[in-house]
Amino acid sequence: MSKDIWVLAEVKDGKVRKITQELLSKASELSAKSGGSVAALLIGDNVSGLAQELAHYGASKVYVAEHASLASYNTENYVDVIANALKENSPATFLT
Repeated sequence: MSKDIWVLAEVKDGKVRKITQELLSKASELSAKSGGSVAALLIGDNVSGLAQELAHYGASKVYVAEHASLASYNTENYVDVIANALKENSPATFLT
């Protein structure tokens, strides 16, 4: 089983929200104890440019789901993306 810790990256008005920075910090703390790595899941449209910022905050890997249909939050679309990403990668923990 994976020891990886994932964080759902929240973006508002084209910027990473502070809560995401806080969750990545906590994930880094937890991963130091578990031996896993920290990853971020970034969802939206035209958001791939934020991946480097997430790496700066502690994500060793950033998974990006980018599509015009994800530009505005839609529960069904976001849940589909999250469920598929978690199923394919099976992190130990997912922080939101």
